[in-house]
Amino acid sequence: LSASPTSLKLTCRLLKLAHRAARLEDELINEYRAACSLLAGHDLYEGIRAAIIDRDKNPRWAPATLAGVDDDFIDALLRGTGDSDPVFATG
Repeated sequence: LSASPTSLKLTCRLLKLAHRAARLEDELINEYRAACSLLAGHDLYEGIRAAIIDRDKNPRWAPATLAGVDDDFIDALLRGTGDSDPVFATG
């Protein structure tokens, strides 16, 4: 109940994608895109603020509820920020 609703829904989607992924690299790219998106968003910094900076343990998530996080928003997080995807060396 204290975690970011966005992060919870995103994690659930990433787990579903990982289950269906043909290659580990495909899922690592999904994780990378999601992480880049979270760095450009609100909740990561709000969680840090609430836990470390102000230590009030009262994060104000945006959106504040699971119902407020729609699938289109999760899709956008999974598309990433436009940064180049990682390239995996073989060998």
